[in-house]
Amino acid sequence: LADRFRAEGYLTAAIVGGGQVSARYGLAKGFDLFDERAWVHKDNDLAGLHFGRVANWIKENRPSPFFLFIHTYQPHDPYDAPSPWGQMFLDADAGWRRGDLQVILGAGFQELFKTMTPAETANLIGLYDGEIRYTDEALVGPLVALLREIGLYDRTLVVLTSDHGEKF
Repeated sequence: LADRFRAEGYLTAAIVGGGQVSARYGLAKGFDLFDERAWVHKDNDLAGLHFGRVANWIKENRPSPFFLFIHTYQPHDPYDAPSPWGQMFLDADAGWRRGDLQVILGAGFQELFKTMTPAETANLIGLYDGEIRYTDEALVGPLVALLREIGLYDRTLVVLTSDHGEKF
């Protein structure tokens, strides 16, 4: 996709969270800029950090037509969104205030299929929902607001997609 946009004269940039979305796997192909921070999914405020980088790039390059790919591991295990988002959907008696599936389910193959109680499942869903809400408020909402503020919103196509769900 980046190759196609680039061939049509667009600036192409990717601001990504590293991990499997990395230049080492060939994903930088076609991008004028491929900005990755390796394994930043360990930062609990990745969406906010990304917005700063995204906003700076858009402001610097807005006179040109552009294709910008943004990837974040924010709504992803481990579930540890900053306060208050990380806990805003939890029941008062939730056992986990943060969710690391390798700790909760175990690192071995068999443990990954362990049956969870309804309360444990609700706890993880609450933590995951906090990640989604934080991403909306720290990255998606501010991005839309920035595009409106600088007059690009009505000329911009914003596409949101996911690599997978969390099977809740």
